[in-house]
Amino acid sequence: MKKYLLIRILIPFSVLVLVLIFFLFFAADFLYLQGERYSKRGDYQKALRYYQICVERYSNYKNTPEILLRIAEIYHHKLNDSREAKRAYQKIIKNFPDSEWEKLAGEKIKAVYDYFPLEKGNFWLEGDSETGGKNYLAEIACIEPYKVVKKIYAGKKLVSALNLTYQKTERELYEYEEGIGKEGQVIFSYPLEIGNTWSTGRNLEEIIYTVISKEEEIKTKSGKFSDCLKIRREKRTTPGSFRYDYYAPEVGRVLVTQASLRNPKEVRISELLSYKIVEE
Repeated sequence: MKKYLLIRILIPFSVLVLVLIFFLFFAADFLYLQGERYSKRGDYQKALRYYQICVERYSNYKNTPEILLRIAEIYHHKLNDSREAKRAYQKIIKNFPDSEWEKLAGEKIKAVYDYFPLEKGNFWLEGDSETGGKNYLAEIACIEPYKVVKKIYAGKKLVSALNLTYQKTERELYEYEEGIGKEGQVIFSYPLEIGNTWSTGRNLEEIIYTVISKEEEIKTKSGKFSDCLKIRREKRTTPGSFRYDYYAPEVGRVLVTQASLRNPKEVRISELLSYKIVEE
């Protein structure tokens, strides 16, 4: 009888010990492998669930940087969510400095940079480069997500106030000006890879855009910016005359220059004087 009672006591205790051992030593592996399993099946939501539980509960797990990379790539390539992909890459860069993972994430994050952040509360002040805004000044305020009010001044005189609305799809970022018909202007055509071109407008109004570079170092009165996107604009009616727009990651446009085939040296036209970007 005593032996039977002892067995009844030991069995649950043994099961409990085995469960504790599993969670202490094998739970992270289990969650990681489940994430891999569902990812291979194409069930990305379930894969993310297992991956995220794993990195949240077992931050010291040996495969954590690899899992964060998996999370970023699922959001970027499978779910088209650049914001969440960027957050995962940033976690790798922050938590694993001076590692191969940091280097890899640092390269991959460039593909999900937002060069045109349109969150409520964002504000930019642009001005002519020659006088620092005394001749030309533009106050650009994001009053709602994807809605902007742009006030343009000549000296201290307000000369125009534009209400702009933006629409972002998987392929383009459109700009619509209130009161100017229904046809929008294509600001960006994705992916923003070097050499990619697109056009907007019709006939004599057509403008051709070309991505020139994604690694420009720019200094303006508002600061220094790295990994800037450089886009060339050329009007159909004035071939060989160029305008260049420079966009800093997570900031927006920071510089506008002009040049031509005859005079290839770029001349600064306007630049970012100050700005405020609301943190996500």
